[in-house]
Amino acid sequence: MAEALPSTGAPVLVTGATGFLGRHLLRALLRQNRRVVAVVRDEAGLSAAFPGIEIIRSDVRDVAGYCSRLEPGMTVFHLAGTRALPGTRREEFRRVNVDATLALARAAAQAGAGRFMHISTALVYGCASGAPADETVPLRAPAFPSGYLESRLEGLRQVRNLVVQGLPVVTLCPTIVFGPDTPDHPNRLARQMRRLLRRRLDVVIGGGAQRRTVAFVDDVVRGMILAEARGAPGEEYILGGHDVSPREFNCLVPAAARATPRLRLSVPAWAVRIVARGADRCRGFERGCGYETALDMYSQEWCYRSSKAVSGIGYGVTPIGQALAETVRALAPQQAPVAESEARAG
Repeated sequence: MAEALPSTGAPVLVTGATGFLGRHLLRALLRQNRRVVAVVRDEAGLSAAFPGIEIIRSDVRDVAGYCSRLEPGMTVFHLAGTRALPGTRREEFRRVNVDATLALARAAAQAGAGRFMHISTALVYGCASGAPADETVPLRAPAFPSGYLESRLEGLRQVRNLVVQGLPVVTLCPTIVFGPDTPDHPNRLARQMRRLLRRRLDVVIGGGAQRRTVAFVDDVVRGMILAEARGAPGEEYILGGHDVSPREFNCLVPAAARATPRLRLSVPAWAVRIVARGADRCRGFERGCGYETALDMYSQEWCYRSSKAVSGIGYGVTPIGQALAETVRALAPQQAPVAESEARAG
């Protein structure tokens, strides 16, 4: 983030601070010399990585355990959420993505918080059917069973109700985010990039032609801080980037590293579905909460436009080649030990 970002100067409370996006946000807030309180279940080395922040150890669902740190004028960045991991139960999705969000939003309102930044996902606006979706798309049930998407949709509906009641909420909906991470706090696309760079195997399912909007983490964090300063209460902003397919992504990554895949392979979707259904049955996963749902999500087009964020808060998008090159450079030191061990083994 080379350019200076506007700062409200308000103290900040961050949930989900130990996650991929949360750590990048902390770094940006500290560059602004903000006073930061991080609510974490497990410190995970946060105090060493970010000296100067105040850490509150608490489950995000136990709002009573940390609401005393809310204060008038404070900005709350609510990033904590249960991710779409196979095996997570619907009840858990709801407890975190709906109930905890509402409880914290109400506590923030009672404390007189200046802004409640609700970090959701662009996936709430549904799959692309023709033109990419934007914030005007009506919310509707997912095209396939998904405990994760159902909880995110319900969470946004409930937050919209709070907006009507006067809560100063700004909802941010990032698309699929990628960027530099660390192996102990991984990002899904960065992990995929590591595999591509290490093994140079381009593997997709069902041809890999379906497109989705990916966003560089630096752009998303900039958008979050811009929205705090410039976003209108009650508004929703999609923070996106570039539309690429899995096949295109798997070609762009090696190109950014000046490498060439050794092998390109497409696994039939029907074969993966048979395996996914069998795994779900064996493990007793709820329908909509297992591997088959993960395949459904992979198989859809998830394309979105960020025009509202660009015009409304000054959101900007880094060129995809530059974003991938920066990510590859950051991942390179992590690749070196693996490459050396593989060379010795050979």
